[in-house]
Amino acid sequence: MVSPVEYYFEQVRLAEAAALMAARQWERLGSDLDKWPEIAGRLALIVSAAQVRAASNGIAYVEDEVGPPVAKVQAKSFGGWASDGMPLDSLLYGSIVQSRMKFGSGLTDEQVMAFGGNWLQMAVQMQVLDAGRGASGVAIAATPRTGWIRYVHTPCCQSCAVLAGKFFRWNQGFQRHRRCKCTHQPVGQGAAKGLTSNIAPDQIHDLTDAQRRAIADGADMNQVINAYRGVTPSMRNRMITTTEGTTRRGWASYVKRTRAQLNGEQVAETAKNVGKRGAVKNYVERRTKARPSPELIYAQDISREEAVRLLARHGYIVGDLKGVARLSLP
Repeated sequence: MVSPVEYYFEQVRLAEAAALMAARQWERLGSDLDKWPEIAGRLALIVSAAQVRAASNGIAYVEDEVGPPVAKVQAKSFGGWASDGMPLDSLLYGSIVQSRMKFGSGLTDEQVMAFGGNWLQMAVQMQVLDAGRGASGVAIAATPRTGWIRYVHTPCCQSCAVLAGKFFRWNQGFQRHRRCKCTHQPVGQGAAKGLTSNIAPDQIHDLTDAQRRAIADGADMNQVINAYRGVTPSMRNRMITTTEGTTRRGWASYVKRTRAQLNGEQVAETAKNVGKRGAVKNYVERRTKARPSPELIYAQDISREEAVRLLARHGYIVGDLKGVARLSLP
C-alpha cells in the first residue's frame, strides 16, 4: 500500500513532468506568439493525459486507503478540463494572453517569453494536481464512513500551517490557496500516518516580522495566525486590530474574564452560573471589543516583558487559564 507521503510526491512528480513537457512545447514558439496554434493541440493532449493519470492515481489511492467506492469513478472525465470548469485549451491560452500583456512593459522579448513559459508551467502543474484532488474527492464522497486529513507540504503559507493534520468530513474539502501544493488525504475511521501536523515557524514563508516575534516570545502560533481572520484597520495609528477570539467563547475573552476575577472585579454571568467561580463558558458579553494584532503590540515602544504581558492579556499566549491571566496582570 502506498503511504500518504509517497502518494503525494508521486502526484507532484507527475505534475512536474507534464510541466516540463509543456515547457518544451513553449520553446518551439521562439519569440513568435502567433505560432500558438502549432503547439496548442499537442500541449492540450499532454496535459489532458497527465490529468487522467493523476485522477487514476487519486481514485486508486482512495480505494487502497478506505476501500472501493459504491459507484465507479471515471478517471477520463477529469481530463481536458480546467479546475474552474473551463475547457483546458482556454486556460492554457492564458499563457499567450499573459505574455502579450507584458509587451511594452520594458521587458525584452526573451524576458516576456520566459515569463509566459513560467506561467504555463505553473498552470500545468496546478491543473494536473487539481485533477488528482478532484478525482480523489469524488471517490471519497462515494465511499461510506470516510473523511480527509490535511497534508501540508512545507514550506507552506500560514493558512495551511494551522490546518496541518486536521480531520475533515467527506464533504469538507478545501479551496486550494494560490500556488499551494497542500492536499487532503482520504482516511477511514483512524487517523492517517506520516502526515505533518506540527509546523515550525521557519517553515511558513509568509509570516510577518511581528508574527515571528510574537511566536518567539511564547505566543501560540495558531492564535497569532488566526487573529488575522478578523483584522480591521485602526484609523488612529494606522495599525490593525482584530475581532478574532473576542466572542464570548473565544480564548481572549476567557483570559479577560479570568483576569477580572483575579482582580476582584465583578463580571456578568447568566442566571444559570451565578455563584460559580472561574471562567464561565456561557458568560454574557456586554460588549465585544477588538484586540490589538501582534503588529500593533510590537509597534509600541515597550520592553520584551511588557510585550509578553500584552500577548498574554490579549489571548495570544495559551496554557493554564489562570496562569495566563496572572501573566497578563501588570
